[in-house]
Amino acid sequence: MYLGVDIGGTWLRASFWNQKSQRLSHLRYKIQPELSLEKILKKILGQWKARPKAITLGVRGLWPFQKKKQLQKQLRSLANKIYVTSDMELAFRASLGREGIIIVAGTGSAAYGQDLLGHRSRAGGLGPLLGDAGSAFWIGKQYLRSQKESYARTFLHRENPVAAIAHLAKRVLTLGLAENKATDPLTSLCRHITHCAAKELAHLVFRAE
Repeated sequence: MYLGVDIGGTWLRASFWNQKSQRLSHLRYKIQPELSLEKILKKILGQWKARPKAITLGVRGLWPFQKKKQLQKQLRSLANKIYVTSDMELAFRASLGREGIIIVAGTGSAAYGQDLLGHRSRAGGLGPLLGDAGSAFWIGKQYLRSQKESYARTFLHRENPVAAIAHLAKRVLTLGLAENKATDPLTSLCRHITHCAAKELAHLVFRAE
């Protein structure tokens, strides 16, 4: 049995696979700051009561080689082999393999590219304070700017303000991508935000070339 783990800004997603590359199970956990990654993985493995042959982890924003090796060392007791990489590199290998550019847009946003010679480039991934344009957080923030300050201020006191604001993107995109031709102010606003988010993500591709 093999375990693949994608660790984003809000969610941890884990899938169990057999030797025939058949997915056996898929789990999703909301990331809790008080729980370490090792504890979460032990909880997941405890449900299966089995030791995987290998665990592959794609971790958001984990680029430095030394940090990858450090995490690999911390988790080595959980499986025979531990592979650690960034979520962007993992997504690239799983989707394009050798050449092209991918965009990852969840709570945050980033682009990653590679050519046939192995030259790599990336853009974005700077977090909510400095970047993440076009991401779910960015969309939620644009929406809040159009609302009353009293409503926007309530998000400052949430347990995880960034995740709470990012969650607003679901409503914005639902209205913004709807095929109906409604022209009410809310739908028009959501269409505008959705269009601007798409443009911001397109800019990431050009910056990653």
